[in-house]
Amino acid sequence: MEIGLINDSLSSRSFDEVLEIAAGLGLSSIELPTGNWSEAPHINLDALLDNEAERAAFMGRIADAGLGISALNANGNQLHPVSGPQ
Repeated sequence: MEIGLINDSLSSRSFDEVLEIAAGLGLSSIELPTGNWSEAPHINLDALLDNEAERAAFMGRIADAGLGISALNANGNQLHPVSGPQ
């Protein structure tokens, strides 16, 4: 079984701290919020989309911690009475 971590749960920590915590807990992956409801504190999606070297460095940091990416998400609050339908 693989168990991962949704990074928003540690949004006040630096990305390196998140990687260290996840690896220290013996987790196998991280899930990266990329925007929408989340402030996406650990990923600069525009920089990663525009720059192959930036993507490689970002993925390298994750791999160096012994982790993988389980998902990229852009979740919202579907039950919100105003913005939910969007």
